[in-house]
Amino acid sequence: MINSAYSNEVIEEVKQSFNSHDMKHVMLQSFFDEESYSKLINCINNCKRTGVKIADRYSYSLIEGDNLSKFFDDKLNFMIEKIVGKKIKEIKIDAREFGWKDYTLLHDSENKDKGLDIFLFICRENWDYFWGGNVVYKSKEGKSHIFTPVPNSLCIVSRRKEDMSFIQYLNHYVGDEKVIVLNLKLE
Repeated sequence: MINSAYSNEVIEEVKQSFNSHDMKHVMLQSFFDEESYSKLINCINNCKRTGVKIADRYSYSLIEGDNLSKFFDDKLNFMIEKIVGKKIKEIKIDAREFGWKDYTLLHDSENKDKGLDIFLFICRENWDYFWGGNVVYKSKEGKSHIFTPVPNSLCIVSRRKEDMSFIQYLNHYVGDEKVIVLNLKLE
C-alpha cells in the first residue's frame, strides 16, 4: 500500500528532517505504491461531490465517500507516529476538490489550536504553481510555507497556535484541471 521506498531507515531520516524546521513540516512524494494510488483515484472518481461556498471564506466541492478510509491503515498510523512522536487512535478523512475559482481564505475569527495537519494531494502530473491550489501556511512572523500540489504526496505540518493556512485561488490557467486535497484528521 505505502511505497516500499519508505523503509524504517528512510522514515528515521524523514523524522530528522521534520524536526529540523521552525515550523515542523515534511512532504513525502510518491507516498502510495502505483497500484494503491490508482485504486484511490478510482474510488474518489466514484464519490459524490457537493459544492460549498461562503464568499468571504471558501469555495470548493466536498467529496463524500465512506470507502476512502480503507486506504489509510495501521502502517500509515505507525509511520506518522514515528515521524511526529504522537500516538494515533484513528484517522478521519475530509476530502475536498478544487477547480477554477475555488479557494479558502485566512479568517481571523477562526483561531485554531496547535496541532498536526496531514494532507495528501491528488492531481495531474506537472501541476503548475501559477495555476494556484497551493496550500500556504502563514506564521505570525510573516513567513510563508508553500506546498505546491504534487500527485501522490503526503504532507505533514506541525501547526503552531498562531499559524494560519489557506488554499490559493485557482485561476483561469488551470482550465478543467482539479486538485483534490485529502485532509487526515487524527483522533
